Amino acid sequence: MKKEDFYTVPKANAGIKLPLLKEDGSESGQWLLVRGTDSDAFRKSSFESSQAVSKLPEDMGDWERSRAIDEVILNDLVSLVAGWSFKDPCTPESVRLLLKNAPQIAVAIDQIAADRSKFYGGKPAK
Repeated sequence: MKKEDFYTVPKANAGIKLPLLKEDGSESGQWLLVRGTDSDAFRKSSFESSQAVSKLPEDMGDWERSRAIDEVILNDLVSLVAGWSFKDPCTPESVRLLLKNAPQIAVAIDQIAADRSKFYGGKPAK
């Protein structure tokens, strides 16, 4: 093996396709291109998220704090989406809207992006 066989960042940056399933679990034909948590975009978002959480006011109520943290987590999930098969452009705003209204997709993104075995070795997706 070569040391490059252990590189996850190039493939994490390129992303992998996450098929979107219908309610019955069957394939919809739609997909998201999901980056891994080793990607530059996610690491940048994660740093910014840590900064944002550390700057939340101490006197903030529990409900407000919880909502603010939810937004920070959503920002991280949005940073993981590099593209999609839908006709409309894949912008951070459109991804945010999708994930807010389809939390099952947000959960699937979180699970696949954190699974380094999906991004381990091999060549980056094209």
